Amino acid sequence: MIRELILKRRLQNAAISSRQFMTQCNHLGEQVEAPKSEEAAFPKSGPSSAQLKEVLKARRARADFFGLHLFADPAWDILLLTYVAQLDQERLSVGTLLRTSLVPATTTLRWVKALKQDGWLECADDPLEDPRSLLWLSAAGRVGIESYLAAVWPSLPL
Repeated sequence: MIRELILKRRLQNAAISSRQFMTQCNHLGEQVEAPKSEEAAFPKSGPSSAQLKEVLKARRARADFFGLHLFADPAWDILLLTYVAQLDQERLSVGTLLRTSLVPATTTLRWVKALKQDGWLECADDPLEDPRSLLWLSAAGRVGIESYLAAVWPSLPL
């Protein structure tokens, strides 16, 4: 099921790229009408940035009731925070991630490294503020998150 969703999303992305290419390179010199945005072409069925921020806030509130040690899931939190930053078109620095994490900095950094090695995250030095590193979801990471959220979001009780 997840594999089918990922393939569907890849086909949708290819269709968008094709439309963009055709708009720019029509052999007759006339632009082909393209959707106003990707959202118009393929409506997003997952949660908004604001909704995901509420999910993250609720996940963090569990610590107030049950303690931090029961619900540590740093990889998932990193992926969600990175996705939210991309939805908001904000830059997410490793430093910000470390400050907002509920686990020790060494644990967060270990998970960032693992997520990069597995191809879910990408990282680069910030050209504006050296020595700050920025994080973002890779293409595969974004497809994975969006496919997962599209599959589970409609069925979550809110």
